[in-house]
Amino acid sequence: MNHMHHTDTPHPLPVSPHRDGLSRHGQWRGLAIGVMLMGFGLSQAARAEEKEMGPYFTFDGGANWVQSVSATSGGFSGTADLDVGGRFGMAVGYNFHPNVGAEFETGWLWNNFRDSDFSLTQVPFLVNGVFRLPNRTGFEPYVGAGVGGMLGYFGINDCCGDFDNDFVFAWQGKAGVTYRFHPNMAVGLGYKYLGTAETDYNVFGIHTHLNTLHNHSVSVVFNMKF
Repeated sequence: MNHMHHTDTPHPLPVSPHRDGLSRHGQWRGLAIGVMLMGFGLSQAARAEEKEMGPYFTFDGGANWVQSVSATSGGFSGTADLDVGGRFGMAVGYNFHPNVGAEFETGWLWNNFRDSDFSLTQVPFLVNGVFRLPNRTGFEPYVGAGVGGMLGYFGINDCCGDFDNDFVFAWQGKAGVTYRFHPNMAVGLGYKYLGTAETDYNVFGIHTHLNTLHNHSVSVVFNMKF
């Protein structure tokens, strides 16, 4: 009797029909979606940058302290002290870049000389460069520096007061932080150092010479973009 041996025929690896066209179609679709999303993200970033650029106005007001100054008046030389006074300022500028802007600043600083009837008023005319660091927190630190001129008024505060003025070179540095509570408005706190060259005044026929002045002010700052 012949015994027949049956050998199991191996089954081929189960595969699905070729779907190369469909696979490539899915890849192209994914790539297109990725490009669209990237373009949308870039357009949003560009719009955000555009919002940070453009013209702006800044207002600040606070206290001003002047360091003791070497002075000569009526033939006498020594050191003069000034009481803490005030400072009001405003600037109009333009942000050329989300981080960089330039501005023109003016204002008014006033201080009385201690234990006397004399006072000093300073009016700055400055061109500043400003660097800002906008971010998602809303708090925006900034630093800046500028140069220009200072118109000084020196005189006596009484009914018969006499004043004289002098215009000299001035320089400034500033820093602070603002908080954006509105897309176009921010409020914060700022510090300014303002230095001026030596000045000369003649009041009631008495010549007074003031050496370099060093002003320090701390102010509330308000900024508005247009």
